[in-house]
Amino acid sequence: MQVAQRFAHALPHTAPTNDTRRTILFAMRQMGAKGLDDAATAHAFMTHFGKDFRRPLTLMRTLMLEMSRGAAGPITIAPWCCRRMTAQEATLIAVIERAGDNPCAAALLLADLMGVRDAGPTLSTAQALAFALADCGRPRIGTDPALSVRFERSRETLGRCLDQVSRLRSKRTERWIGVYGSAGASVRGSPCPCVPALPIDASTSPDRIISQNRMMPGNASTVVSR
Repeated sequence: MQVAQRFAHALPHTAPTNDTRRTILFAMRQMGAKGLDDAATAHAFMTHFGKDFRRPLTLMRTLMLEMSRGAAGPITIAPWCCRRMTAQEATLIAVIERAGDNPCAAALLLADLMGVRDAGPTLSTAQALAFALADCGRPRIGTDPALSVRFERSRETLGRCLDQVSRLRSKRTERWIGVYGSAGASVRGSPCPCVPALPIDASTSPDRIISQNRMMPGNASTVVSR
């Protein structure tokens, strides 16, 4: 009975059943025990996130590094095969879940976890990790459907705005090409599609031609007439 109570006190939370949460928990335990460059963690991220695994993996490594450097005391983690979680592990998962939509609550949890008053830089990394998970199709590693719908609406709005900007740029480019190309002058390509192209004939002055090519036969008047 006493042994069970000790285990319940040390591991008060059950392990998550969500795949993304389990991957994050596995990464915390492996990096804490084996180091940031653990190959098993990289393989787990590659298997779970696919070809876009590098961004969340790098941010997860950065988060663990900043926590280890900035924490005032030790952060308890369990072995990777344990089916329960410590209070610190559950808090860190809650921080990543709330960092995107509720940064105030995430800041309080993270400061309490690290034992510091201000955990702003570490919170920024947690927010970046939450957005990286959302970009990989795992929004905030939570199961809130309203949050997922809001994220998809924001992505659709951004896509429509980018399409409108592309159409406006193409129309302006066609208008400038029509104005300068209709006069019969050769049009020089412009590095920016919003800036009109300049005719090459506008820069043909006698001094410039003679100084650029002194071996050209004829006098200045014949050169300019060409």
